[in-house]
Amino acid sequence: MVKKFCFTFSFILLFAGISGASLKHHWPLDETTLDYDGTWIGATELITGIEGKMFGYASESDVTQSGIKLLGNPGPQGGSDYAYDLETDGGIGGVATQVYGALPATSDFTAVIWFKTSLPHASQGHIFSNNSGQAGRCNLFIHNSMLGLWADGFSSTLSSEEAVDDGNWHEATFSRKGSTFYLFLDGTLQDTGDFPGVSIDQSTFWMMGRQRSWGGDYEGMVSDVKVYDTNYTQVSTGAWNPAPAAEQIEVGTPNNGGLDVQLSWQTARDPENPDAVNPDVNVHYLYLSDNQNTSSDPNLYLFDTIPVTGDKDTLQTKTLSLDYDGHYYWKVEEGLDDGAGGTYPAGSENNIDGLKWRFETLASVPLLTDPSDQMVDPGETAAFSVEIDSLGPVNQWNWYKQGDPDTLVDDSDSDITITNTQTSSTLEIADADEADGGFYYFEAVNDGGQSEPTTAAELRVKALIGHWKLDGTAADSSGNGNNGTVQAVEGGSNPQWVDGFDGQAFYPDEQYYVQIPHDSIFNVLDSLTVSVWVKGGIMNPNCPFVAKHEFISGWMLNRTGSAGNARFIARDAANYHRYGPFAIGSTDLQDEQWHQVVGVLDSANGHYRIYVDGVLEDTQPYDHTQMVFNDAPILIGASQFNDAINGFALNAALDDVKIYNYAKDPVEVAQDYTSMAGGEICVERPALDISGEAGEPDCVVDMWDLLELSENWLDCALVPECYLY
Repeated sequence: MVKKFCFTFSFILLFAGISGASLKHHWPLDETTLDYDGTWIGATELITGIEGKMFGYASESDVTQSGIKLLGNPGPQGGSDYAYDLETDGGIGGVATQVYGALPATSDFTAVIWFKTSLPHASQGHIFSNNSGQAGRCNLFIHNSMLGLWADGFSSTLSSEEAVDDGNWHEATFSRKGSTFYLFLDGTLQDTGDFPGVSIDQSTFWMMGRQRSWGGDYEGMVSDVKVYDTNYTQVSTGAWNPAPAAEQIEVGTPNNGGLDVQLSWQTARDPENPDAVNPDVNVHYLYLSDNQNTSSDPNLYLFDTIPVTGDKDTLQTKTLSLDYDGHYYWKVEEGLDDGAGGTYPAGSENNIDGLKWRFETLASVPLLTDPSDQMVDPGETAAFSVEIDSLGPVNQWNWYKQGDPDTLVDDSDSDITITNTQTSSTLEIADADEADGGFYYFEAVNDGGQSEPTTAAELRVKALIGHWKLDGTAADSSGNGNNGTVQAVEGGSNPQWVDGFDGQAFYPDEQYYVQIPHDSIFNVLDSLTVSVWVKGGIMNPNCPFVAKHEFISGWMLNRTGSAGNARFIARDAANYHRYGPFAIGSTDLQDEQWHQVVGVLDSANGHYRIYVDGVLEDTQPYDHTQMVFNDAPILIGASQFNDAINGFALNAALDDVKIYNYAKDPVEVAQDYTSMAGGEICVERPALDISGEAGEPDCVVDMWDLLELSENWLDCALVPECYLY
């Protein structure tokens, strides 16, 4: 349906030196102040002088509200070219132009509108529209990132081929010639369709930023809305398809300490044949401003004269060496044939003047790598390091610790050492303790500005963060002060304290549980160890030992649903671990003997584990990135589901609950068990452990294993070497 060809419309024919087109309407949207008579008045149409009204801006604060300023925003041409920002907190910002019949009912026209947005607009966002649900409605809009055009009588919507929600300025143009409608984006034809008999309503005024029927909110910038009374073949300017485009940032390619910027554009089209270049254009006069970040001179100066080359699809290019952190304007003037074998000089009124474009070059602020999380034993030294890539010398190196507020880390503390170079910075924290734990990040500053801060890295000092001995109270023995209270369900009278594995123990029965309020110290889901001693007979299925659980998030040690084994559950709110796999022990705990049950979350190795009596009994995969914190309390003898406490009738005593902020390894788990229960544990049986003093493997490779090997020395079953019949 579409024949692809390109040209641009940006200036009126008066500038282009081509006669025949008349500017019918023009809304510059350059106001920096508005009048107020109960409604804000502005958006004046220059040809008729008709003033528009602001919709969605009832008070002065709406016009200059924080973060979204209606007036005085930089426009696509820079300098004194401004734009309206039609995004409001209420989402109802728009301009009622009060201009009826802005587009002719049936004759030819061309409309040119500059816009900029970063939103894809899941529903239609009307940029320029008379749509009030009436016959003859017409609207230019954005929908699902694409520019669209529709009018009553269209059998289908005209749509752009490219997304327009990239946060850059774009020139939208739509036109009618006879019964054919055209949609252009940045001078390039995007779609066309033949729609005979379409008549555009003349009795409804047009709006910018929404439709007349109180919907279709457009959120973004609008500038320089123009309507011509001619079709596209009579509207032409000069060079088009420029790069860098309006307001483009981070432009340029580093090159041996410098910065190369390539400017490109295409030659003006022949107004009589838009599929070809203008045969009267002989040269391109390239103009460039000084770096506006270092110069107050806003003028553009002739930089180079470049002959026309190639056909209509050929990009004209010029590579410049510019400054980092630069802010430049540029334009291309088309030098026309003077009719005497030469070309009009630069600046001649006979030439086709071009648009002025603005861009910013690459910033020279430092680029930083992120530091890595650190986990250390108490008393060890933690070290965070970042690499710095800076185009200019760094003059500030700053480490911060997150808090309320964040605090600058300096080396006035004897335990702090900061080492800075032009390419790196290292923060060392000696003799680390719990108070040093937290999140640290880095920033650097050079002449180009301040770097983006790195991602904060965590320092975790291994620690026992909760310890409830349950010796007649629910006090926290870890030193963190997270004391629990014994809670009674309906009908409960006195808490039950029984003989424990060490001192006393808590017996939940059906009437009691221990509740420890949530504290941020328990917000550890990547590396965690929780342990509890359990003694019971026949325990009820699924009953909890200890849990920090809310519906389907958090963790819990409990009895399985079908046997007397221990189970460790780790869940998240997205159901990632809701139904397992869970780590399930193999020891039946229902023997009226004390057993230590330990659950470990180990993100470093990507799994979680369950131990019983110091011995690993199950390992399951674990993705801590799927987990979410909750503010549920820690419960002993119960768990929480949807704010309700349940899971009683455990029929077991519980003792010595501990929570660590790191994943204990098998040796550490075994040491914790044997330090309390005594005895020995074989953590990992050696490969050559084949016997022992009692004739069975004993987890030691010694003389008993050598004796077993010697007794069978040179036994052979090879055929035919030594196998005898």
